[in-house]
Amino acid sequence: MAERHPPDISNAAISGLLFRFLRASLLLHEATARCGAGLPPQQANAAMVLVTRDGLTVRELAEAMGVSPGWASRLADELVESGFVIRERDGADRRIVRLRLAPEARAQIDEVGRQRAEAVARALEGVPAANRAVLATLLDRISSEFERLASLERGRSSGSTRG
Repeated sequence: MAERHPPDISNAAISGLLFRFLRASLLLHEATARCGAGLPPQQANAAMVLVTRDGLTVRELAEAMGVSPGWASRLADELVESGFVIRERDGADRRIVRLRLAPEARAQIDEVGRQRAEAVARALEGVPAANRAVLATLLDRISSEFERLASLERGRSSGSTRG
């Protein structure tokens, strides 16, 4: 009996699947926002930066998002007003103000993360460890390429008013 190999999948087909994945992620993000915090997209992006890098200054948030400090300040004000973020003075230098997720926001984000982790676990059920390792490597490489492209785009649009 001949050994079976998976069919060759074109880069275009993989790009199509990746686009579908990104679209599904966006739809999930929008549905979660409507049912949860209800943050507009720019505020949600700022909050997502703070999820992984809590305690940034407005300037650091601006750099992380690739927007102007003025725009980041406006987003921070809106997030504070909504109760999603709190401002705290830095313990070492009281002149520095840091942005932190409010405890209720952290709990909400943790719940969303738990639900998504369960969805990923269901999707990966029965997938061999070697295939998982390949998937992890590919996701890391694709993410790096997308981050590189985003950096290039930010550089091209650095003259805009919103960043």
